[in-house]
Amino acid sequence: MLLGDPITRARIVTVALGLAGMFIVFGVGNGLPVPRTAAEWMGLLSGFCWGWAMVSLRRVAHAAQFDKVFVQFLFLAVLFLLVSRVPGGRQWLLPTPEALLGSAAWLLLFGLVWVPAALWLTMLGGSRLDPGRVAVLLMLEVVIGLVSAALLTDEPFGLRELAGAVCIVAACGSEFFAGGRAP
Repeated sequence: MLLGDPITRARIVTVALGLAGMFIVFGVGNGLPVPRTAAEWMGLLSGFCWGWAMVSLRRVAHAAQFDKVFVQFLFLAVLFLLVSRVPGGRQWLLPTPEALLGSAAWLLLFGLVWVPAALWLTMLGGSRLDPGRVAVLLMLEVVIGLVSAALLTDEPFGLRELAGAVCIVAACGSEFFAGGRAP
């Protein structure tokens, strides 16, 4: 609505399938999944911020990719400093020199390769695709999280999780293969 794009039937089906899949995965047997803790509220807020960022990326599609990534890092640095100053938060613990040296290579690899690449690819997609399609593609994160949690930890993966994953993948398919055109 913010970009003036029409909401098509294919988009409604996509949203319905995606939401149904996430409700199935998170289990609606306990009522609606309303945030109850500060972390859950922050997660919901981050989702709204992410959506706003995708709409904003479409509006500044002409800007250079480097500029978009730089602004993102600057915003994240300021946000991190603000959140770290919230009263009642935990004190910062500095790592021991041994721990810092032992993890320095991984931290550098993560901070200089993984994070910039992930931000750049997300912004590249966000500036070339409409925000609804980007959101649908990134819904696959729920499916990947379910499968990796089941494989790497003792998280359950049963019929409920499978049914939710199928709905989410169907949402992605309905968006991209129903008509093959942008909404």
